[in-house]
Amino acid sequence: MKRKAESQAAVIDADTDADSSSRSNKKSKRNASNENNAKVNIKDRLFLSRLPLTATRTKVAETLGDARIKALQWLTDKKTGAFYGSCIVQVESERKGEEIIRSAKSGYRMDKKKFRISFCQRRAASDDGGDNGAEKSKSESAWPPPGHVEKEYPPIGK
Repeated sequence: MKRKAESQAAVIDADTDADSSSRSNKKSKRNASNENNAKVNIKDRLFLSRLPLTATRTKVAETLGDARIKALQWLTDKKTGAFYGSCIVQVESERKGEEIIRSAKSGYRMDKKKFRISFCQRRAASDDGGDNGAEKSKSESAWPPPGHVEKEYPPIGK
């Protein structure tokens, strides 16, 4: 009986050591992939989320204050095409974007609902010599996307 308990304890210790080493390997792999996919803020573009479904371009402009909006893109569900409460706004300058983010800490509200504001992010250029970084910079300068039609109201679906 005593030998059986000792052998089971030895098996449990070996399993625990193997689990902890596999966990540390997973963590190191995750950290390495996070370093490769580091994100860089685009300071003249803001991501607004948790907007009320009654949001309009005019309400967004009024809420953001004196920042002049250059472009606004309503984000929609891929399947239904319906607006789900998020948009991307391009403001006139990086300085205005930073001011909006600073004042967002006190909270913005639209139709009595508090919403979130953050900088849009893009991935940093890859160090492996691939074209991934070059493609991102091309698409960054070509925002809003080709064929984008700006609308006062978000789409309600297909």
